[in-house]
Amino acid sequence: MNVNREAAPRPEEPPNPLSLLRQLVRVEALFVVVLVLVAVASFSERRPERSDVNGPASAKLDEPPPRRLPMEGAPGLLVARDEPPTPETSARVAVAPDEEATERAGAPALAGSVDSPRRLQASLATVVGRVRTTLGARPAKRASVELSVWRAGAPFEAPPELLLVRTDTDGNFRAQVGAGELRAIAWTEASTGAPTLLTLAPGETGELELVLAPAAPVGGRVLDPAGRPVAGAAISFWTHAERDVVHTATDGTFLHPRFPAGELLQQVRVTADGFGATVRYLDVDEDGSWELAPRAAGEAPLRGTDAPWLELVLVPELAVTGRLASSTGAPPVVADVRAEGYVHVLPDVASLDAASVRVARDGSFRIEGLRSDVSHALFVEATGFARLALEVPAFPDVVEFHVVEVGTLQLEPETSVVGVVIDGEGRPVVDIAVELELRATDEASAHSSDGLDAGVRFESRTLATRTDGAGTFVIDGLTADAWTLRVRRDRDALLERELELVPGEARRDLVLALPVEALVLIGEVHDATGAVAGAEVALKRFGDVTSVVTDELGRFRIAGLDAEAAYEVVARGPARDGGSPARAHSLVWGWDRPTLRLSD
Repeated sequence: MNVNREAAPRPEEPPNPLSLLRQLVRVEALFVVVLVLVAVASFSERRPERSDVNGPASAKLDEPPPRRLPMEGAPGLLVARDEPPTPETSARVAVAPDEEATERAGAPALAGSVDSPRRLQASLATVVGRVRTTLGARPAKRASVELSVWRAGAPFEAPPELLLVRTDTDGNFRAQVGAGELRAIAWTEASTGAPTLLTLAPGETGELELVLAPAAPVGGRVLDPAGRPVAGAAISFWTHAERDVVHTATDGTFLHPRFPAGELLQQVRVTADGFGATVRYLDVDEDGSWELAPRAAGEAPLRGTDAPWLELVLVPELAVTGRLASSTGAPPVVADVRAEGYVHVLPDVASLDAASVRVARDGSFRIEGLRSDVSHALFVEATGFARLALEVPAFPDVVEFHVVEVGTLQLEPETSVVGVVIDGEGRPVVDIAVELELRATDEASAHSSDGLDAGVRFESRTLATRTDGAGTFVIDGLTADAWTLRVRRDRDALLERELELVPGEARRDLVLALPVEALVLIGEVHDATGAVAGAEVALKRFGDVTSVVTDELGRFRIAGLDAEAAYEVVARGPARDGGSPARAHSLVWGWDRPTLRLSD
């Protein structure tokens, strides 16, 4: 680990005569490790519920203007992995026609909820906002505001709940939504704005201010591979607002009035029945000139000086069908199948092309909505069985809807890995990422291919979970293969270990000790009356790092940090009746011992 102590000098500690005590602490640490091993053995016998094992960095938010994320194992290619759900697969709250739904500013988005009314009310929050324009800061009257909510505690892959409201004549709106991560997007007839994010706790009232800027109209035509117009195709821009879309006419033409002029490389997304999703990047300057960026090396950009006019050619849709069977021939009780591929949207940026489906009771499955010109990894997760993955090649020459039959896929019994993560003092490390990556055996799937197919894999090769309050973790559904295990707090891996798993034998003896140079942040949360138990402490830097809860003495401990830069720490007290929880905010270094004082 690269610890830059020149950029962020750590204060020198005064001479400490307690060297003998330190030696005793080391002995105590060894004793703690022994106790932890016993706890792990007990933990493995009463194994917890199956962990959420998702691919790394699978963010909930839709893809913003191009984020260039380094792709592991393929230098030079960058990956934007946060494609939004397609309308065909996105479960959402039913939205009434504009005349009705947009008047219901206080209606909660409660799709699929089966909670009791009292419990449901306790999980709600309120958002109050104002929408204005950049021209004289005037209120945006009757602006559309789309609210997307990822509920706290909901499954990671669950789609957001959606609610559409309109502002009043003063540009204000108010809505009751589910507590969790909220994204708000607003627009008017000829203006648009960037998404704004907000985290809401149950019972909390959050405030938003959304700013709209003049937008540029973009027109064009959508064609199939034979050059025929595609009617009914949906066109959206960078915000990916579910309702801010236009559709092509019978001759394939469209006109969308809200492209954010003056911003660089904003996304144009096109979807249509029978075709894979197409993503291009467009730049419209304030003077009206524009450029449609190339997707692959050697492709020339398309430029113009008049109103943008784009001809977008779609690729036929790919569907994959098959059946699952266990070693006894019976289908698994619960199983999911997911396809994952990456397509170039810029020469050095790839975008996720994926779909998933729950397997039917007879073991059959059918995945649709994929691009036929992109290769995919097909992987299966079934309760009690090892994760299965296979390659589906690209079909760049097909001119119509294409179906691939993979036959019957045989599932094998799973193995698992159970362990504990401890810090340099032998104490358990809470809420730290533990990843298992399957070591590549098929090099053909790990390098970039010609054309738009990026030919890379992430989710089909990696499983991840986080440690619990005792520092323990479990990852199941594993095959008897060679795996690389990593423990990661932020961007860099703190430790790495190679594992060879044996069929039918679980590894339940892993004790992963963080390196001694990994820093430990120790602090307390207080209010006017003293220490606060049960306060949430969130650590952020290049994004969310971790979130822990204070103990009965108001203390918290976060291990596995570094000295490369300061961290942002936000403390929030327990929810209070009739008001928002008290908060505290500070910048800290990994070696600090802060006391955070809550205030309203």
